Amino acid sequence: MDAENSTDQPRRKQSLLDSSRKRRRRRRRRRQLAVLMSVVAAVVVLVERFVTEYTPLLLPCQNTALSASVRAATLAISKLQLMLAVADHLSIALPVSAPLAAGPPSPHNWFTQFLSSADAHQWRHTFRMGKPAFLNLVSSLEPELTGEILAPPDVKLASTLYRLATAASPSAVARKFALSGGAPGFVSIFEEVCRALQSKLSYLFDFPSVPELLHPITRQFSQQGFPNCCGVVGCTRFQVMPNASNGEYFESAAGYQAVAMQGVVDTAGRLLDISVGWGGSMQAAQILLQTRLFARVMDSHELLHGRPVQLLTGAPMPEYIIGDCSYPLLPWLLTPYTNPITPPQLRYNRVHEQVRSIASRVFGTLKASWRLLASGELTAGDGCIIAAACILHNYLIYSGEALVEREGEEEAVVREVCSLPPCDNSYGDSIRDALAAHLNIAASHTHSHMLPSP
Repeated sequence: MDAENSTDQPRRKQSLLDSSRKRRRRRRRRRQLAVLMSVVAAVVVLVERFVTEYTPLLLPCQNTALSASVRAATLAISKLQLMLAVADHLSIALPVSAPLAAGPPSPHNWFTQFLSSADAHQWRHTFRMGKPAFLNLVSSLEPELTGEILAPPDVKLASTLYRLATAASPSAVARKFALSGGAPGFVSIFEEVCRALQSKLSYLFDFPSVPELLHPITRQFSQQGFPNCCGVVGCTRFQVMPNASNGEYFESAAGYQAVAMQGVVDTAGRLLDISVGWGGSMQAAQILLQTRLFARVMDSHELLHGRPVQLLTGAPMPEYIIGDCSYPLLPWLLTPYTNPITPPQLRYNRVHEQVRSIASRVFGTLKASWRLLASGELTAGDGCIIAAACILHNYLIYSGEALVEREGEEEAVVREVCSLPPCDNSYGDSIRDALAAHLNIAASHTHSHMLPSP
């Protein structure tokens, strides 16, 4: 027994020595890796400093991409450093995340340089509008921009437009525009400008009830084949950050939480009416019944009760809007045929789809121009921001600013079926049938005019 103990004791001692050596080697490697991480962290800080100080040389998309990459690198390095610290019980400094998350304002006033040197293309690329339209907007909003955070009105507006257009983080915008309040101060400015846009420019949502004002809209729709049409109604959704509170209400069919918006557009791409803030789980028909638009048509009779026009068939055609199959067929809301069979029905559906696509193009352009709306960084309570972006969309059109064609992407259409219980709507059916017959006659007239003379 004593012999066995005397034999095992050196083995245990050797095993303990080997384990100790391995631990020391692992600790030494982790320390070396920690030093390497500190060097990499310093490089990331220098890159961030370059992006901040030399941002006038970069396009907004380049600046945003670089900032996002730097933030991702910062997060990855910080996590790795923390893992090393926990593994080795070390107190390793994290020199990257804190300065990058909320650093001091850049000593270089980027916007001052931009004002004096940017050309028309840079203005439109950065702020989605030319300098004259920007200055006019500053003049309109200035009386409302008197919040606690002190900054010139043009800086407040420019920083807000920049975040909307690029989806840059509040801390990045605060550094870029040298805002002394940092990220919290910019958030206050951002909310202030969005409120001012709604306060001063909400008249840009103008669904006319006066025939003289409505006539230019109906004339354009008539040229596209739908006489006396006053607009296209559609529904779109904006992804928001997940929130446990009312999660089911905001859960969309696509599987993410979203805020829904109903909009009516004309052929020029203007938003005539919006209703925003609905839960992503709500279907288009459910939203419609609770909107002011529905009340103005059905209760107060303010809208879509003007004089009918005569179709080629001789039938009277009242004022109406069109929508897809997610809406109910109503005398003033014409939808496609669910099961088209006859040539007039098939032709009606083709023209209906062509005209209806205006809404999806507008929603696509809205999200592509103001990228914050499609970033997923909004919250369920940010309807004010979405409404402000819609106002800016209309402002660009009224100001004669051309929307960038490559950004005017058509939004992918999610097919819904009307969720309302079926009801007797023979009047709506008869109006739709009359319009289908009108389109069929118009097509035959066009065809006969194209035939060669005998």
